[in-house]
Amino acid sequence: MGHKDFRRQVETQAKDVPRHLLDWSIDHHIREGKTETWDVRDCIVLAGDAAAIGAKAPQAPLEEFDAAATYASSRIAETIAPEVERVRSKLFDGLVTAPFPSHEDAVTWLEGLKNERTAEQKERARKIFSEWADDPRRAKVEDLTGNEVLVTLQAHMIPYVALDGSHVTHAVVDHASRFVELEHVARRLAGSTGFDEARMVLHILCAAPLVLPSIRITKSVRFGSGSDTVRVDFNSPDVTHAQIARVLTRVRGAWGKAGRNRMKPEDARFLQIVEELEGVPESGKKAFFTAVRDVCEDEGIGSYKKSGWRGPYRRWQRLTDKLGTQED
Repeated sequence: MGHKDFRRQVETQAKDVPRHLLDWSIDHHIREGKTETWDVRDCIVLAGDAAAIGAKAPQAPLEEFDAAATYASSRIAETIAPEVERVRSKLFDGLVTAPFPSHEDAVTWLEGLKNERTAEQKERARKIFSEWADDPRRAKVEDLTGNEVLVTLQAHMIPYVALDGSHVTHAVVDHASRFVELEHVARRLAGSTGFDEARMVLHILCAAPLVLPSIRITKSVRFGSGSDTVRVDFNSPDVTHAQIARVLTRVRGAWGKAGRNRMKPEDARFLQIVEELEGVPESGKKAFFTAVRDVCEDEGIGSYKKSGWRGPYRRWQRLTDKLGTQED
């Protein structure tokens, strides 16, 4: 099934699934090469599972530019110029200059790269896949190894910036295409320089300028794990204290903690002690918090000689109420 038909079927059958998660699931299945009729339901289920755990779509990187990083960009671009010319020459018959005059021309070419399989090829692949799924040797392998044996088809996706500049999209390329190297080279150069991979693709194709942000903040979503990560890349040595302060504010804001007081180390250790003593019991709180009080006094993170066991008990109530408010 073509990618447009796959997307259309998923969107038609999906109900009450947030659009941003549905788009994420569709892109994931296209990237994995799972775009046949029997993959439609799995695509919808994956998006629904992500919605059930309250997952959010990945956010675009937040970038900050300054003069120092702009100057560094031109110097770095000069160092990778020979490799850029090499891949152009290899893919475009000896041409070392940009093969396309504009962003629009490059995007048109990328969109035309997709190699559709014939109906006969797809039917043969479906038959082989079905035969493997029912093959008794598969069950034997799984019994011996204790692991499920999966067969997946990996698609090659070349990232590039959309014409309106608002987002990154991908051109899906057949694994046998010689232009797969464009994906590999762009990823390698981006990883070694700090430049964005999608912009690196356009730099190779149409000489789009490469600008290295002095600071890049990226929030990633881990579907199914219940936790997100925020990564900060400093690409310029000339980082000011004011920039660091802004980064801290933005990182806390990415987790919805902006403007809230952070927990003190002593309070964090107090809650850890409560957990180490196997948590607050339903009954016997006096004995439990007496034990908590003794550990706290030994470590010097609280004195409860006057308040007795009620002191740590009230502290525990205050901290759990605070955490509950922050999570809301």
